[in-house]
Amino acid sequence: MLATHGPLTKDELVEIWRHEHPGLPARAVLLAPSMVGKLLWRLNNLGWAALVDGHVLLTDDGRRMLDHVGAATSASPLA
Repeated sequence: MLATHGPLTKDELVEIWRHEHPGLPARAVLLAPSMVGKLLWRLNNLGWAALVDGHVLLTDDGRRMLDHVGAATSASPLA
């Protein structure tokens, strides 16, 4: 989502996630803010995302990882 939509606040990430997955169980919708927060914490610790002025953005390392994963996925016979 960050790569597609650009820097976003945590709340914006939660809303986009909910919008892109309309069939989620009520419990998943309720827990979305917590799940997104935990994911952002992990991405930050890996150095793949950063919080700047209240907005989360991909770091250069995060973009490189996406490029690497994308290249590996498209080269896969499962793609």
